[in-house]
Amino acid sequence: MKKRNSIVNLRFLLGFLLLYGLVAVCYSSVFTNGFLDSWDDQWMVMNVFTESGFRMENLIAVFTQSYKGQYSPLVELNYMVLYGLFGYDPFWFHLMSVVWHCGCATLLFFLIRRLLEMSGQSVSRKSLRVAALATSLFAILVVSLI
Repeated sequence: MKKRNSIVNLRFLLGFLLLYGLVAVCYSSVFTNGFLDSWDDQWMVMNVFTESGFRMENLIAVFTQSYKGQYSPLVELNYMVLYGLFGYDPFWFHLMSVVWHCGCATLLFFLIRRLLEMSGQSVSRKSLRVAALATSLFAILVVSLI
């Protein structure tokens, strides 16, 4: 039985690697883009929270204040880390967005699979295929990536 579990785990791993590769191909053009100066990048990404770094008063401000009407502390922390490591190099900001997107797609797969289990479906090949198809559609549709 242990060999069967390792084969199943290997299939899951290969499936997710295939999904991540597909996402990388679909979104590969984003890595050469800059920031959108006429959209929200100039105030959402490039702001006082991002540039102030990991000082205690800045961390407190990120979690207690909104900026231009938006409260998003985890996004701000993400931008602070990226800015601290790479400055305002848009490649890394876009790469991190794609990585977050892959993480969301992975969570969606497990959510759909669990919902199918709860609805009385066993963990059959059919339910796995449904979850994989829905996840793949979510992952590759350009509209879903912010």
